[in-house]
Amino acid sequence: MRRLLLAVALAVAGLVITAPAAFAHASLESTEPAAGAILSSAPREVVLRFTEPVRADRDAIRLFDATGAQLETGALTQPEGRVVVVALPGLDEGGYAVAWKVISADGHPIGGAFTWRVGEGSTAVDPGVVRQVLDDQTASRAVGVTFGVVRFAVFAGLLVLAGGLFFTAVLWPAGGARPAARRLLWAAWAATLAGTLLGIGLQGADVGGLGVLDALRPSVFTDVLDTTVGKVWLLRALLLVPVAGLLANVRHAGQRWWQAGAAVLGIVLVATPAFSGHADSGRWIEVAKALDVTHVAAAAVWLGGVAMLLVAGLRSGVDPGDARTLAERFSAVALGAVIVVVATGTGQSIRQITTLDQLETAYGRLLAVKVVLVLGLVGVASLTRSALRGRLPLDDGVDADTDTGGAGAPPVAQIGIVRRLVAAELVVALAVVGVTALLVDADPGYAVTRAAGPFDETRVVGDVLVNVVVVPGEVGPTDVHLYVDDPAGGLEPPVEASATFSLPARGIAGVPVPFARAGPAHWSANDVDLPIAGEWTLEVQVLLTEVDRVTARFTIPIGGSQ
Repeated sequence: MRRLLLAVALAVAGLVITAPAAFAHASLESTEPAAGAILSSAPREVVLRFTEPVRADRDAIRLFDATGAQLETGALTQPEGRVVVVALPGLDEGGYAVAWKVISADGHPIGGAFTWRVGEGSTAVDPGVVRQVLDDQTASRAVGVTFGVVRFAVFAGLLVLAGGLFFTAVLWPAGGARPAARRLLWAAWAATLAGTLLGIGLQGADVGGLGVLDALRPSVFTDVLDTTVGKVWLLRALLLVPVAGLLANVRHAGQRWWQAGAAVLGIVLVATPAFSGHADSGRWIEVAKALDVTHVAAAAVWLGGVAMLLVAGLRSGVDPGDARTLAERFSAVALGAVIVVVATGTGQSIRQITTLDQLETAYGRLLAVKVVLVLGLVGVASLTRSALRGRLPLDDGVDADTDTGGAGAPPVAQIGIVRRLVAAELVVALAVVGVTALLVDADPGYAVTRAAGPFDETRVVGDVLVNVVVVPGEVGPTDVHLYVDDPAGGLEPPVEASATFSLPARGIAGVPVPFARAGPAHWSANDVDLPIAGEWTLEVQVLLTEVDRVTARFTIPIGGSQ
């Protein structure tokens, strides 16, 4: 039994360690027809190109006319991983909208919509139609809330389980004989298993824009298993089988075979989040995964140890002297874990937050809340260490010289203070886990939210000033003006300029700006159609000479009814 348990653990560990790295989040690179295009003849197909390979189901691309009626399309094919093609029927003149939704290699759903027209005098698609088709493919709020709760259960269970295994194997082997410790480990195991299996189904419901009950459908569950996230979460569920074998034999926690199994399984368990989260996107992906695994492992040692102390180690049935020794032993380990958590968390923050403006995004605000909570957690942990060293006053009316748990034992009241501080640590730590569950679903790349309306902003690129004016800054036709200047007055008139609009949050990309030269260093475009409100990105490229080019990006809030 023991050899089989260890062999299974090592085999699964090998699968994770040798698994190929997951791709970063894919994004739409280009479309055919181009977003906003006015075509002289009807296209035969729609082509979407992405930055990374994606998985496209049968209904990944849907076609609508200007009134919002869905039209039949032909077969959907993927000539290569990054390209998705759907055949179109014969189309008349008029406006058309394409809604798309695919799955990144890391399991995250991405989707969006864009419009185009056939015929110069054809009617454009109403912005309300675009909003409707986008809303139709968005999962219900209930799915998002339920998925958030499930992620919290998974994170909390995973940290307590892995940390509890470490605590029992390294710091307190005798704790395996205590019913309270066993109940905590089994509860963490159950929460991790249930949350992992439910999470797979909810991932499918989120991707498919379905309801909460649809997460229980076998077809929804199995669809997710084709993605990296599904495979990693299923692997985590399978890992919990040998972990159950360890928990069933926790009374042998002092033996080497049990400790070896706990070490291998604990390490592999804490590695799973790094293969299905933000570590797969952004800069320095391989470094990010190493940081993420280390961060989660240190957090598990800390949180799991705090939970074990509170539930079992500092209970009234434990000798006060033994409790004091155990708490001091854990305190020394926790100090190192805290340092690692802060250091790796700082590294991840630097990787994801590239500018101070991003602190004003939803991701940035959540990250700031997490930092404050972690600092508070460090403060409470510091008080706990002080209490263990007898530096905090005892409860009023308690005589430290007479209130002892026996000869040479620490005051019982002092253990009581330590237990209350440890309870406070656990509460704050669970709040950190809750914020982390929200961070997983937040996009680090979301643009900073600003007030919609007329937009006027200047960027300095090298020695060049690039000024953009957008009026009125509302949904529908809008005018765009571009001015290029050199403060020193030495800039020759630029050769040409081009620009495109995109709305990353809704998957809209590549809307061209039809610039016409309005002066030596001035370009303008009238009635650029922006069909939906949101934080649009305008990327401007200016060819200064035949070989010199500058690029500037602007985040432009476009207002209007959602």
